[in-house]
Amino acid sequence: MTIHKKLTIFILFIIFGVFATFIIQKYHKHHRTSEDEKDYIETFQLSGHGQLRIQKWRIPITEKAYSTGPFLKLADENFLISSRLGELYLAKIKNHELTTIKLYTLSLGAHKPQMENDKGEDISDSGIKDLKLSGSNLYLSATNYYPQKNCYTLKLFHANFANSTIKNMAQIWESQPSCIKGSPSVAGELGGKFAVLNNNEIIIGVGGGDVDKLVKDQSSDYGKVLLLQIKGNTIASTNIFTIGHRNPSGIYFSDKFNKVFETEHGPSGGDELNELIRGKNYGWPNVTYGHSSTLPDEFIAKKNEYTHVGYTTPLFSWVPSIGISGVSVMNQNKQFPKWKNDIFVGSLSGTNEAGQSLYRLHYEHGTINLLERIKLKDRVRSFTISNDGSIWFKTDSQYIGKITKVLD
Repeated sequence: MTIHKKLTIFILFIIFGVFATFIIQKYHKHHRTSEDEKDYIETFQLSGHGQLRIQKWRIPITEKAYSTGPFLKLADENFLISSRLGELYLAKIKNHELTTIKLYTLSLGAHKPQMENDKGEDISDSGIKDLKLSGSNLYLSATNYYPQKNCYTLKLFHANFANSTIKNMAQIWESQPSCIKGSPSVAGELGGKFAVLNNNEIIIGVGGGDVDKLVKDQSSDYGKVLLLQIKGNTIASTNIFTIGHRNPSGIYFSDKFNKVFETEHGPSGGDELNELIRGKNYGWPNVTYGHSSTLPDEFIAKKNEYTHVGYTTPLFSWVPSIGISGVSVMNQNKQFPKWKNDIFVGSLSGTNEAGQSLYRLHYEHGTINLLERIKLKDRVRSFTISNDGSIWFKTDSQYIGKITKVLD
């Protein structure tokens, strides 16, 4: 074969490759399924409720540190997005694209290396844990690592938030009386979810994980849900609201029911949805609907597994686990009238493919009488329900998502 023929074949090969790449990119753009696309749209049928529409917008940040931070829905399609390591971003959806602007970096102390699962996915849950906005008052909770002692505490911060600007950030509370030693997994068990109540109070869940001594100690904040009295920009007093908690992963105050709902991770199975009643004991570490097969034998011997006898029982418990996350209640709206006053719960990985979903629970007369799963095929770290019934959520794969009903 002559050099001229070889050159001709090479040029034709290059032209074919460019053409094939163009066709593939055009196909992906038409179907909008590539992770590189600006947004993602899917519809599916949910029995008795018609078609649901799921939209996703990828958060344009590549570092793993951003995957499990919570988010806050602002006006219109604006959001406050956080990373575990303290960065706060203003995010906006415009022309099917989500863009971010960095607003603030909060110092949380030095951090140990993050954890990964067997797939190489970042699954640790340290750093910023929750965000809430009350008027112009921004509150956020976060874990803090003390390298000299190799231990973690939970902190609460306050700042002023107006005109897309964060000012006067200051710590107003820290868990007491000591910090919990251990690996980064300890930080993931410190809870940190909270709700701002109507009468200048904050109710916050503080996990105790598997440190029995601190959970049982009434002078310790760990393993408790606390009621913090706000005076100005400071915490005037701290009182125990409920005890017996392992790892609170969601706190929500319902104006409709005048009740506080809490979600909680079980040890291995036994994830819980609780209605919190002041002064009650929810059982940990003495009882659990889960089991403690991953813990030392001497620890298991102290447990009364698969029961809540003698303690306040959950409204609902999942066995096996769903990797439970946040909780909210849907108010009256035209979009989903049949879902009025229903409780929604998020889930992470879970077991037996039970996770990566939202769960709808019909709550009536103090009991749960219906459970429905909305599969999202992603770890739902946090979510919120808008007044029009739209459900906004954030996933660990770095998407902001929206669930709406497809109108007839």
